[in-house]
Amino acid sequence: MRLATALSLVVAATCLAQDAAELELEHSLSTDFVTPHTRWAKPYAGGRMRVLMFCNGRGTVPREGVELMQRFDLKVEAVFWARIVDSTKQGWHGGEAGLARMRRLLAKPYDCYLFLGIPPRNLPSEMLYKVLKPVSEGAGIVLAGTDDRRILKPQRQVRPLPEFIRGVPGVVAFKVKNGRGVRLPGRPRLDYDVGWQTAYEYWQQGLGRALLWAAGREPKASLNVAAAKPTLQRQALPAEALTLRWKNPERRPLKIAAWLRRQDGLRVPLEPVETSAETGEARRSTPKLRAGTWHLDAIATGPRGVEAWATAAFTVSSARTVQAVELEREWGEVGERIRGAVQLAGQPVHGERVVVRLRDRHDRIIMRSMVGVDGKFDFPVEPWLPMLVRVEAAVLDGAGEVSVAHRFFNVVKRHRGQFNFLIWDYPRDTLAPYAEESLARLGTTLQLAGGTPPRVIAAYDI
Repeated sequence: MRLATALSLVVAATCLAQDAAELELEHSLSTDFVTPHTRWAKPYAGGRMRVLMFCNGRGTVPREGVELMQRFDLKVEAVFWARIVDSTKQGWHGGEAGLARMRRLLAKPYDCYLFLGIPPRNLPSEMLYKVLKPVSEGAGIVLAGTDDRRILKPQRQVRPLPEFIRGVPGVVAFKVKNGRGVRLPGRPRLDYDVGWQTAYEYWQQGLGRALLWAAGREPKASLNVAAAKPTLQRQALPAEALTLRWKNPERRPLKIAAWLRRQDGLRVPLEPVETSAETGEARRSTPKLRAGTWHLDAIATGPRGVEAWATAAFTVSSARTVQAVELEREWGEVGERIRGAVQLAGQPVHGERVVVRLRDRHDRIIMRSMVGVDGKFDFPVEPWLPMLVRVEAAVLDGAGEVSVAHRFFNVVKRHRGQFNFLIWDYPRDTLAPYAEESLARLGTTLQLAGGTPPRVIAAYDI
């Protein structure tokens, strides 16, 4: 009897250890799979911060923690809210073992607590107390895509907004006793298209700012950037239309790197600034840019790491534009044709040329053709084309691209006559492209789901 009891206790202890190890693995936020990112504050002069993130454990939401760690000097640990598939039952991932893990995590000190789409009220009262006590004593709390007026009380709102977070869209700041709180809109829902990564980059930049401010770890130095006007006319460029201003109260030697970022991610570097002045200003010239949305970005780095960073959006407009790319049909079989026409608006520019280019998801040009006055184009659907082709039309003058527009064309491929690796369903949400890339690397060739396949699946030839 004693032997049986002892054996059962050993088995129970082993199962608990396995549960704990399995939960840690399932909650791990690995940075091994590197995705495009800007290191806004990494390494950070203010030192590394510890963040505990509460979020949905399904889909691509947990990847937000990894994306933050790629850009900022953060150590992010996570607790997942989950729902059992094909049921309405939901709760903290791991059940009782998950709650025990949460209890262990909340015994550790964190600089900031992030609730990403999951409200604090989902926490058991004991756990919520373990979050709010350190926040009331000086830690930070950020609620993104959710709210709790018991914590972020309207009468405790901070007005005017602190300068460090003033440019973050939708941000609201609060005092939480001796700590700070921030409310933000939820994660952006971005479809797979040209420029989705750039839009996502600035969401992450704003989220990182909110975490630093909430934790009271904003930089001592400050950096501001701006274009002369919200909209610059292309025909007036180049012009000295960009301004960088800094405050450096500790007079540390700074190197300020600056660049222009186009919506599709292309960067145009600008002349850097080296200074140890307490305050200063530098002007930079705007080259002849293509019409569209641009950002002016700058990062100030000193001996300890990043001391400050800034970004500001502006638009370049042109009287001559590609109004539309029209396709006879948005899909085709191998051996058929990609046909259509380019529609232009405005008066022709001097030395104007119009080109249509076929690009793959890596932005590589795989075919191109100059377009005549009728604006028509015609390409063969070759067997080596990817399943998703971007048909891009550009107006050019002697200084480069004036205006660009695009449409997507699907090349039909059925993956028959080969061994296929099938998974059920497909990733959704903004970071679905990264999930699809990972699945494709692992050999996935088919995904089973109903309805029209989303564009992102064709982009990875699945």
